[in-house]
Amino acid sequence: MTVVVALMLVPAVVAGKPKAKKGAKAGRSRPAARFVLQPIDGMMEPTGLSADGAVVLGYDYEAGPDGTQHMTARVWRSGRTTKLPSVGGPESFPDRVAADGTVIGRAGAGGDTVRHAVLWRGDKPTDLIPDAWGSEAFGINAAGQIVGDVMRIRAGKEVCFLWQAGRLRELPMRNGCRDINDRGQVLNVYEGIVWSETGVVRLEKPAGADDISPQRMNASGVVVGWAKIHPTNHAQVWVDGKAKALAEPSGYSEAHDVNSQVQIVGRVEKDGDHRAALWENGQLLILEDLVKETDWHMTDAHAINDRGQIVGTAYVGKGGNDKRAQRGFLLTPIAAPGKR
Repeated sequence: MTVVVALMLVPAVVAGKPKAKKGAKAGRSRPAARFVLQPIDGMMEPTGLSADGAVVLGYDYEAGPDGTQHMTARVWRSGRTTKLPSVGGPESFPDRVAADGTVIGRAGAGGDTVRHAVLWRGDKPTDLIPDAWGSEAFGINAAGQIVGDVMRIRAGKEVCFLWQAGRLRELPMRNGCRDINDRGQVLNVYEGIVWSETGVVRLEKPAGADDISPQRMNASGVVVGWAKIHPTNHAQVWVDGKAKALAEPSGYSEAHDVNSQVQIVGRVEKDGDHRAALWENGQLLILEDLVKETDWHMTDAHAINDRGQIVGTAYVGKGGNDKRAQRGFLLTPIAAPGKR
């Protein structure tokens, strides 16, 4: 398989020298802004976004009937954030959104108790496997195929499922199916494999790694995640099953998502704190350095679409993170080839 890494984002041209970031050391300047930053209100942490960036998923916490705080799924459309209704209990969590705006995830009582794999079309939830003790949907592709995990009482174990148009099929893997691409390839994070009807690709464990934690996969089957190399995590990309470490400034990094252009987002440790990161063309970029705002401390990037839009989490304001407000954000490239 040949993977072409394309540069999708073009830095904006700004007259004069870039202004130094407030609080930066003398002689240190910021690069020109490459993204427009849009705050996502009502979300503690965005978890995904649609192919066109029109829909952003996330969650916040809300008090249930007993006063207990529960994770509550929210969706952002056209600048407005709304709650996704739950089934089987007060908790809900969104995992992925398809190109047509269909959202998948889980709902239920919360914690380790009964949970339900759910599909939301608009604000209407559908329990995908109502007769199961527990289930959760994690990945959806353009054909509407959904993968996730389901607990069957007869087996006493969780297994992977594939759901399409109301039909359910158990896949020949234990639980851990977290993604499916348009080729029908399924990423199993616990077994460390990419499964398809035509065969299995096993993801390489880097030298010295105790374990690997693959997270997401793109249309070509490129997988990102991290390897646990004592005592910490190190971001990895797998191409045809072969692992390659991603750049990191100080010995800790995690990769969370990858798009078709093999732009990868996640987080690294820098200057003693987590920083939202973008890897492209072999380079590591710190996202908060690529916006004009100087009071947004971006700690994590969770998802990226094929337009190069990114969602993540930040702390906003002055002082340490304990004195700042936590906010979700959407970054949109200022310019791209053919769109100037």
